[in-house]
Amino acid sequence: MAELLDLVGLDPSTYGKRRPHEMSGGQCQRVAIARAIALHPALVVCDEAVSSLDVLIQAQVLNLFEDLRRELGLSYLFISHDLALVKQVSDRVAVMHLGQLCEVGPADALYRRPLHPYTSALLASIPSLVPGAGRARRAAPLHGEPPSPLDPPSGCRFRTRCPFAQDRCAAEEPVLRERAPGHAVACHFPLDGAAVSAVATSAASVP
Repeated sequence: MAELLDLVGLDPSTYGKRRPHEMSGGQCQRVAIARAIALHPALVVCDEAVSSLDVLIQAQVLNLFEDLRRELGLSYLFISHDLALVKQVSDRVAVMHLGQLCEVGPADALYRRPLHPYTSALLASIPSLVPGAGRARRAAPLHGEPPSPLDPPSGCRFRTRCPFAQDRCAAEEPVLRERAPGHAVACHFPLDGAAVSAVATSAASVP
């Protein structure tokens, strides 16, 4: 136990006898990480592992994950809705919509040039500033209502809100196909450079 606490940056003499209510959120998360690595796993699944922590503690815990990755040879599966966090910690990214994979690829390539309209819409929703204007760029909302996960649309599950949907999207479920080395997308009409620009334009700033 002392060795595990030391690995996650907690002094065993100080924290070894503390109860959960005597520890902060960040300290409790470090204990959870210690429990996860106690059996020497090759893969650790991190489901919203830092979502409840403030930004400073998030950075400390992410640094701990990286230190443990190097020291113990770990691999991580991060599950998160925080797109900035996903870009920071991931080598490869998989985007899901209504329980199905939309796109899988290297993090840099996926963020630089998304191939699926849903991925592009997600990235456009990241808060940012309009250069030189001193105001926020706000993404235009997707049209239509989100479909029910209990009764998803036929074919492509994103088609009811996709600006590029065609008849084929309703009749045939797309499968993941590699469009670039290591970069696959489940879309009948994957985005090209012009389409990505169009999506970015639709998410232009508003006063």
